[in-house]
Amino acid sequence: MPEAEQPFFTIDCLFPLLNKYFEFMFVPILKKVLPETRLMDKMKVRWDSPQEEEFGMALMSFHSGVNFLFAPKNAHEVMNNYVLLKDASSKSRWLSAHLRFARKIQSMNKGKTLVFKSPGNTARMAELLEIYPDAKFIHIVRDPQDVIPSTLHLYQQILPEFSLQNEAKFNLQNYVFDYYESVMKKFLESKNTVAADQLYELKYEEFIENPLEILENAFSALKIEFSADNFNAFFASRKKYDRNKFKNDPELSKMIRERCNNIIEKYHYF
Repeated sequence: MPEAEQPFFTIDCLFPLLNKYFEFMFVPILKKVLPETRLMDKMKVRWDSPQEEEFGMALMSFHSGVNFLFAPKNAHEVMNNYVLLKDASSKSRWLSAHLRFARKIQSMNKGKTLVFKSPGNTARMAELLEIYPDAKFIHIVRDPQDVIPSTLHLYQQILPEFSLQNEAKFNLQNYVFDYYESVMKKFLESKNTVAADQLYELKYEEFIENPLEILENAFSALKIEFSADNFNAFFASRKKYDRNKFKNDPELSKMIRERCNNIIEKYHYF
């Protein structure tokens, strides 16, 4: 397996309370029940594919941004408490839960550097630096005209699978806009407080055209050792991947231009 796609993190996120000695019991089950591709984008998935820590935290505590999937009527409350960390109590609980999860995963993967990839961390840089002062961040920015339709599609696919409420009564579009605006607002407010060698921004559109060069630039800026050999096989295996394409929706595009105008202008998505 390419070093860019280190193993074990899906099972760590699905069974965070177990240790490595239980893997032999659950791996055969996962191999049988996991689909070949992800529901929302047809990306290949394996039991040992990378996974977001939000899901592992959701299984260890209530303090995860993805818990709204079970009760979408509480989506804004979950976002405020466990993504934006708006009050001191929620912030303290979330940081404790994240640190507990990180220590659990680190104990099962000694000698490896943990890489977290949850989108909600875009809004949590300042808080994460309180518990991981040497943390480094890569922020991938993408045209809102792509982000919003893609996010809507994601939740349209997975909410029916997770929700314990009638998701038809949930204003998904309003939530997606509120989430994106709030997360980006907090990110922009905090980015200037992060050291230059701890945060690197790159554009998704440029990255997919030349991933190795862009990644090398990011590693160099963050002062992380880089070897193309670690990534060549991984990128080669994704060359034929066909990304989702969505029909043009003039009304949605107009709303994106209006509500996400600051991001469109700041990152020159004219």
